[in-house]
Amino acid sequence: INVAEAADRLEAQKAQFGRIGLSFERFEACRDDERLVDRFRWWCAVLRPRVKGEVGCARSHATICEKIAADRESCAAVFEDDIICSEALPRALVTAERKCEEDPLAVVLLADHRRVKQGERLADKDAQIRIESTDWDFCSEGYVIGRRAAAALARIQRRIRVPADSWGYFRKKGHIRLYRAVPPVCGQDLRFVSSIGKRYVAAEHG
Repeated sequence: INVAEAADRLEAQKAQFGRIGLSFERFEACRDDERLVDRFRWWCAVLRPRVKGEVGCARSHATICEKIAADRESCAAVFEDDIICSEALPRALVTAERKCEEDPLAVVLLADHRRVKQGERLADKDAQIRIESTDWDFCSEGYVIGRRAAAALARIQRRIRVPADSWGYFRKKGHIRLYRAVPPVCGQDLRFVSSIGKRYVAAEHG
């Protein structure tokens, strides 16, 4: 997922994915719609004002889910353009794909930006990658999602309900079954400053 103006991020990902022997398809990120953002009622752990950039981010992931649901592949991997990857990523993708074939409602989170920011290292090249069930994790930088799970999220997110990385919400509602890769094979590249974070003052909650 990449916005056209962020050419530096795209070039960084081309170089990084090239080093680990993976190709990818670029997806043009959706934007916040200033005319509609205050109409969205977002439920997560609590009802709160939207944060600038979250609507566009959520729309991007929902649109990708529609694309995956319409495809014939059993699953797909999705990455944001501010990730840093372990050399173990290709093996983790194989393991995550196997889980999605076993469980069509699976979403396997490959990254954990909180743990990585706290100093946890990404998986070494030869690390054993485990896929563990989890209840509530936040990460949209990298994940593998099954086609049925993608179809469910595309359907419920047509009217944005929660930020893209509030995976626990979707799991609790029964739309997906949530897993994570341990240790993580992706993290947030701190060289890139996120555009998400400024709160909308006039957010409407009714």
